[in-house]
Amino acid sequence: MMSLVDFVQTLPLKVRQEGFLLSESQLAKTAAVLESCSQQLKFVINSRTAVNRLPPEIFKIIFEHVSVYYHANKDSEPKANRGSLLISMCRHLLPGLTQVCHRWRDIALHTPSLWGYFDPSIPKNLRDLLRERAAGASLTVIIRTTLVPWLKNILDVDGARVKTLIANNLGWAHAPDVVDFPAPFLRFASIEQANDEAPDVRLSRSLFKGDAPRLSRLHLINISARLAGGPGTFNALTELYIRNPRWAYPLLSLSSILRATPNLIKLLFCDIRLTPCPTPDAPNAPPSIVRLERLEHLEFTGTRSINVRSILKTLVLTGVRTSISLHSNVGFVQDASLLNDIQKAKGAHADAFTTIYILQGIAPRYGAKCS
Repeated sequence: MMSLVDFVQTLPLKVRQEGFLLSESQLAKTAAVLESCSQQLKFVINSRTAVNRLPPEIFKIIFEHVSVYYHANKDSEPKANRGSLLISMCRHLLPGLTQVCHRWRDIALHTPSLWGYFDPSIPKNLRDLLRERAAGASLTVIIRTTLVPWLKNILDVDGARVKTLIANNLGWAHAPDVVDFPAPFLRFASIEQANDEAPDVRLSRSLFKGDAPRLSRLHLINISARLAGGPGTFNALTELYIRNPRWAYPLLSLSSILRATPNLIKLLFCDIRLTPCPTPDAPNAPPSIVRLERLEHLEFTGTRSINVRSILKTLVLTGVRTSISLHSNVGFVQDASLLNDIQKAKGAHADAFTTIYILQGIAPRYGAKCS
């Protein structure tokens, strides 16, 4: 039997001998394949040469646009904002893009903000890597259906770095936990609870523990838990969108949120089914009156006039110029008292000019300016 040493020693001779057995046509085909590979390699090298000459600022823009994609979420966005841009993950292309060339990788590794996007679809083997590379950067956290443990850990440990929080279709038991962390640098939050039957949740949970001084846009969809905040807690909030709330004490819950957001510029309601429910502590007490001095736009979509009046009775709109939009609302044509409630809500500025937009086929009535 031939030993391994003898086999290795005779291997070059064996290769040379078998090489001579190839026909000229086979050799030509092999040479053509090698030449084709060589040409492809040269093409790739030449194409990357131009890319490598780009300044680092251009690389950063490329990474940001390829690692995320933008879309308009028509189901959860208010009509006034449709067409605006939301951030969502694009299957984590960034780790792969860093392998294009050494220069791309070097720039990406020195830009922590490119790695700060977290959602449940991130593969387990990439979670710690992305979290490490995003050290010190602002974070975008996307939650779907359930608050998985590793995302909850990010909120608990790195909540102070979260800039954007999007929670879609949450189970009722998870919704309160998503807002149960201090968020001093949070700018935008959208919390959507699953649209199914939920238990009568009467929990009063302080929104982001009352610590979100930079929060400017907040969307609450199908929420059943009361999200409370002290007076002036969210002074930076300029836009509030509430859709189909399922609070046990709706007007009380609404007034508690509005008291915490005195500087609203845009207030949007969609599919609101509020009734003047008694409060748990004082069954016959009306909800607190809230003054919104900076409000410029108030919008109701898919809300009956009886519920619009219930909301207006809790508001004092002291802005000199205010626009009110009514979209696809049932019952406005027959509701002669609606404009009176609007004038009462304007308080001291009841004689100031108010633009009212009644849209989608509802007849203009009662002297309001309609469009």
